[in-house]
Amino acid sequence: MRPAHEKRLVHRALSPQTVLVSAVPNSLLPSRVLGRICGFNVSVAHVWAEQEHQFAKAGHRMPVEDSYIAATARRYGFTIVTGISH
Repeated sequence: MRPAHEKRLVHRALSPQTVLVSAVPNSLLPSRVLGRICGFNVSVAHVWAEQEHQFAKAGHRMPVEDSYIAATARRYGFTIVTGISH
């Protein structure tokens, strides 16, 4: 469990479904999200770098925001579900 005083990264809303967070104390976050936010840390950065290397090697690119989300999901073993079909 993280200390109560630890800050989270939250950025502005990109869409009604997406909220990125900017340095906000836990006390300002709704209780329903506490413990459910995974930050972009060193271990995620390593996954991201390897992922970027593999994409570059294959001649593919991924938008940076999507690549951060994908790396975070891969690091924590999450599945990403979207309403977008390709």
